[in-house]
Amino acid sequence: GLQNTSSLVEANKSFLDAHK
Repeated sequence: GLQNTSSLVEANKSFLDAHK
C-alpha cells in the first residue's frame, strides 16, 4: 500500500543521496 511505497521512496532518496 501507500506506506510501503513511501518506504521505498525514502530508501531511493537515501540511496541517491549516498551516491551523489
